[in-house]
Amino acid sequence: MIMMEWDAIAEKYSLWAEAFRLNYRMLALNLRSLLKKPAKILDVGCGSGLLREEIKNIFPETEVFGIDISKKMCCISKGIVADACNLPFRESSFDIVIFSYVLHEFSRSRIIKSLKEGKRVLKKDGMLAIRDINKKMPYFLSDFLYARLADFFGKEYSFHVQSKIQSFCKPEELERMLNRLGFKTARSCEYLFDFDIFACKPSMEREREISQISIRT
Repeated sequence: MIMMEWDAIAEKYSLWAEAFRLNYRMLALNLRSLLKKPAKILDVGCGSGLLREEIKNIFPETEVFGIDISKKMCCISKGIVADACNLPFRESSFDIVIFSYVLHEFSRSRIIKSLKEGKRVLKKDGMLAIRDINKKMPYFLSDFLYARLADFFGKEYSFHVQSKIQSFCKPEELERMLNRLGFKTARSCEYLFDFDIFACKPSMEREREISQISIRT
């Protein structure tokens, strides 16, 4: 979806996301178990800003930045309008970079570009955190999801999500992609509906080793 299409559903999406606030809270709690006192966190594709709120509840002294392609989403979240493939931050700016329910919207080439950008703005020993929809979810659950999306947003948006999930990476494929970029997996978990991957930024030595490697998808 392009920026204007996200703008058109921003208010409804905010209400939809609120129904899943617990998911964002659990992700924030998982981050606490991996990094105790991060100074700066970036939420890529921040949407209506619920994850930022939950992170601030757990890390009140941490700076949390959010970017989104949608101007209206950023009005709701007080985020920065920006593209995940061209982050408006300097190298080594963040302790954690999060992609929460956003990568499934991207083509394979844009996933790689956005992950490279995430790596660029991560500090040494920083953590990349991904939570997204698990395309291996049981059929009864996917049917339920698409039906609820159709009821809430309309059939067109439901079909859009279905097509994006069908073309999205499996969790293990995404993990291999991260490994080829030099990330080291710290933890990965699959659930019925979604999955988590937490990966550490590669060292400078590993960066040099992989600088000439061609990434396959």
